[in-house]
Amino acid sequence: MRLKLKESPREWQKFAAVMCVFPAALGLFLARKGWMPREGLIAFGSVVALILLGAWLKPGWFRGFYRAGMTVSFHVGQCVGRVMLTLLFLLFVTPFGWILRLAGKDLLQLRRDPQAQTYWQKPRDSGSLDSMY
Repeated sequence: MRLKLKESPREWQKFAAVMCVFPAALGLFLARKGWMPREGLIAFGSVVALILLGAWLKPGWFRGFYRAGMTVSFHVGQCVGRVMLTLLFLLFVTPFGWILRLAGKDLLQLRRDPQAQTYWQKPRDSGSLDSMY
């Protein structure tokens, strides 16, 4: 899978706005806990507001930030996806397969029966919903 970046100023503005949400929430959290004085919160909010204003007025300034951020997030997403799928397989699919094997189930009917003359199976009868069109 390849990264496809949208090269439009609107996308750069949206990315900068979304990236300002986390620092703003962090500043509010720190001020609410009393770890940041009121003046610090005002300064912090002013910096975030200036960044948002800059992204709105001059979106070209944020093109490199958009490209770097999207590239990093794409690669992180690829790694996290692979790790999650590996864990899903190892923690759920593999034990389920072991349980079925221990129970003697053959859901795909892969075992060969030496006594069988044919492996043909009759198709199921078609119902009213099978021929709607």
